[in-house]
Amino acid sequence: AANKLAAALQKNLKNFVVGPAAPVVARVRNQYLMELLIKLPLDMKQIQQYKQIIRNEFNLLLAEKQFKSVVMIADVDAN
Repeated sequence: AANKLAAALQKNLKNFVVGPAAPVVARVRNQYLMELLIKLPLDMKQIQQYKQIIRNEFNLLLAEKQFKSVVMIADVDAN
């Protein structure tokens, strides 16, 4: 799921997507974890467009039968 999401996001966000990669702790409570870093520019006009692209890709991935059990958590860190 992480690889498929990364590939889909790279089509639209090209150089902003880093990963996916396994974190230091790769499994918690029998759930496997993957990290996908998206580094967006600080241009506020484009941020909303990028967020919509990310939301759409999340929803498309979760709509697929094989990925229904995938849990995605967005951790936003604005600097």
